Amino acid sequence: FFEMCMNVCALKRWLQDKLWEHRFEEGRLHGCSILMTISDPKVCAQITQATEHRGGVFKRLANKINALINNMTVLKKSCAAPGMATLPSLIDVSNIWDMADPVLYEDWDMVQDEDMAPAWLCDEETQRGIVAMLEKARCKEEKR
Repeated sequence: FFEMCMNVCALKRWLQDKLWEHRFEEGRLHGCSILMTISDPKVCAQITQATEHRGGVFKRLANKINALINNMTVLKKSCAAPGMATLPSLIDVSNIWDMADPVLYEDWDMVQDEDMAPAWLCDEETQRGIVAMLEKARCKEEKR
């Protein structure tokens, strides 16, 4: 479950970055084509074809993220996930080009409660206690 959470966060960040890069690249290409003569339909056709070609990549990536979220939902329903786990929202693939989908930009990984993380991972007192227990066990083993 935690591996899926990390994958969703990483893929979502990657998708956000690539969408922004593509948006600026598209604006730059259209700006260049405006400087050229409008009578050159070949250039405009190539720009729109490149834009549509990359659109499939972004939609596939969004579908992959949604599939991971659906798998996480199944795990949570089957009680294979932590009880306090929260799930991210699904990305609306049809509006991916609008870049106005708040789900795409919500930092779901930052919204997670600290209570969700196990104590051995985030609590220093617990970590020190574990180290002390392991040291005590090692000392007992050396005594024998």
